[in-house]
Amino acid sequence: MSSYFEENRKFLGLNGVLGRRDFIVNCMIIEIIEALICSTPVVYLFFIYPDLLKSFSSSSAFPNWYLQWVAVVGLISSLLYFSSILRRTRDILGVEDENKVNAIAGILTVVNFCGYLPFGVLGKFLSLFVLIYLAFQKGAITGIKPASEVIKFNWGAFFGTWLWGLFNKTPITLLMIPLSFTFGGFPFMILCGLKGNEWAYKNKKCDDVEKFHNSQQNQAVLWLILIPVLSIVFSIVGFGVSGVALYKYSKTHPEVTNKVNKMLGDYQVSAVESSFDKIEVKDGVYGFYIDPEDWEDLPETLMRTEFRNASTYALIKEGKFFVANAIWNDYIKVMNNVKIFSSFNNEVLAEFSLNPEGKDNKQLREEITKGYKFNKHPSMP
Repeated sequence: MSSYFEENRKFLGLNGVLGRRDFIVNCMIIEIIEALICSTPVVYLFFIYPDLLKSFSSSSAFPNWYLQWVAVVGLISSLLYFSSILRRTRDILGVEDENKVNAIAGILTVVNFCGYLPFGVLGKFLSLFVLIYLAFQKGAITGIKPASEVIKFNWGAFFGTWLWGLFNKTPITLLMIPLSFTFGGFPFMILCGLKGNEWAYKNKKCDDVEKFHNSQQNQAVLWLILIPVLSIVFSIVGFGVSGVALYKYSKTHPEVTNKVNKMLGDYQVSAVESSFDKIEVKDGVYGFYIDPEDWEDLPETLMRTEFRNASTYALIKEGKFFVANAIWNDYIKVMNNVKIFSSFNNEVLAEFSLNPEGKDNKQLREEITKGYKFNKHPSMP
């Protein structure tokens, strides 16, 4: 076979062909890179600068800085994708016509890039279609090669990641620990599943393939059972230890507690302001204005959520959000003064009425659902 069709499994490279599994592996690596330079930094920015949420109002397009950021990330990703798309295209076509292969790979890369531009759903659909097609289309070259006895999806590596890696002498899986704090965690889990057998077989220097697979299958069952249990235990211990530590620290450093409370309040205020077209206070009534078309599309559970968020906003503005003991009584009183209006014609879309006097917190929690009144079919523009 010509060297033109030799399999090239590297992440970057323009020569040779690339099989389906390795193409998916490269896609996961790019997804991790995107998570590190785009989605994760944006979310952390929201926590540091809550006012940024206001620029993502439901009634307007995404801000220019965000669209430009995504476009730059898309350009970087598409450049990284090109080498994989080129080798995958060459594998699928199986012809030594370099001009044809380059032209098709170039077009597919441009279509993929369209998913990062503000073209709406169509651009994202076309981009996703390109990647799915390339990932599942059988190659004319790699498709005729005998399947590897070793390389299969490893569910133990997928569920166990770094813990599985410790048992199988695969330290690269420790990357899961820092990636757990980003949006790259799940793509890395898939990557571990795809590469797990290959890593473990090489690092443990196994000679018996059947024995190796039996061992990995047993580990998959083990981690499937053990990981949820460990997650619950670690969560309980982590929350318990951190809760006690924060409580003791807040006693000796009240200024830090006040700062954290203010930051949380600012974040919630910004989140609510980004959800409504306009917010105004008139005669003691907090008015929240929303597009009636957006409102009508919401199920009742989300209508309640929007109303509760609006009430929390009002509570924060009145300086009562972090007041203990009487919080439920104050919350109900504020809810009685909150209304959601249509931004089209000021029609009332949601309001609340409940008398909190003489009722304890338990009674208020039980009766709160009775106070909502929703207009589920507002007038449209």
